[in-house]
Amino acid sequence: MTVGFFVSRAQEEVDDGSAAFFDAYASVRRFYRDVQDWTGLDADQLLAGELPEHHATRNAALAIRSIAGQLAVHDVLGEAGVRPDAILALSLGITSASCMVGSLSREQMFRMLWHRRRIPDLPAGEPAQGVALCIEQPGQDRTRFYQGRDDVYLAVDFGRVSDGSRWAVLTGYKAALQELAAQEPEAIMVMERGTAAVHSPLRRHASDFVRAHVETLDVKDPLVPLAACLGPHALTTADEVREAIWRNLVVTASIPDGLAATTALGVTVLVVPGPSMADNMVEFPVPVVRVKVPGDVAEAVDAVREALG
Repeated sequence: MTVGFFVSRAQEEVDDGSAAFFDAYASVRRFYRDVQDWTGLDADQLLAGELPEHHATRNAALAIRSIAGQLAVHDVLGEAGVRPDAILALSLGITSASCMVGSLSREQMFRMLWHRRRIPDLPAGEPAQGVALCIEQPGQDRTRFYQGRDDVYLAVDFGRVSDGSRWAVLTGYKAALQELAAQEPEAIMVMERGTAAVHSPLRRHASDFVRAHVETLDVKDPLVPLAACLGPHALTTADEVREAIWRNLVVTASIPDGLAATTALGVTVLVVPGPSMADNMVEFPVPVVRVKVPGDVAEAVDAVREALG
C-alpha cells in the first residue's frame, strides 16, 4: 500500500482550479449537473457565484462547493490511473472521503450536506462563538490556553512544522478567545470569519442534528482504509465511518493521529485532489502532490509511478 489521498475543507471560498477542471473535462461538467439535481445549486454557485447569506445555508453551500471540487479532481485522477490505497481526511474531509471510499453514495452525501442548512441556530442570548489560530513555539506549552476550561477547546492539532513550532486551531466562546489573544498576541490570533466553535462540545446541537440524519443512511464498509484524524487508527467499517461523520463536529481533529494511521498503512506519497487547506500548516512525512489545476494531473501520475517503483 503506497498511495494516499488527503482531503480537508478548502481554505478559500472560491477555488479557480475547480473552474479550470469544469472547463477542461466533460465528465466534470456532467458531475456538476448531478450535484445541481441533488442540491439545487447550479454550476455558477458551485464554482464561484454568490451564495445565500444565512449562516447555516451558506456554510452548507460552501461545504458542497469544496467537496464537489475534490470529487471532480478525484474522478479525473481515476481516469488517469491514480487511485488511493488509503485516504487521510481532516474535518469536513471525512464527508468527502466517505464517498471516495465507497461508504456513501454521492447522492446521499450531497443531500446530507444540503440538509445541514437546517441545523438550528444557537438559542437567543447564547454567547458568540469563535475560532483562533494558535502557534506554539518550541519550549512553550499551549495546554495553558484550554486545559481545564469549558470556554476554550483544542479543535485541530496540525502538529509541528520544520521550525519547531506547533500550529493548532482553538475554538470556544469568542470573548474568551479575544481575552487570550490580548494577553498573548504572538501566540493567539482570533479569526474574524470564524463564528462556530467547530470540533468542540459547543457544537453538540449540530452534531445531534447530523447524527439523526446519518443514522438513516445506508453506509457501507469502506473499500480502502480511511484515516479520519480522530485517533491513530484507520476506519475500516461502516459503523466507524457513520460515527466519524457526526462525532467529528464535537471532538479534536489531529493531523498527527491521521499521519500515524497512514504511516502504519505504508503510505509513501500523498495526493491532494482539488481545493484544500493552506500548504504551510502541516509537515508531512512523505512527498505531497497537490492537484489544483488540470496541468497538475500529469505530475500526480508521475509521482505515483515513482512511488510504485
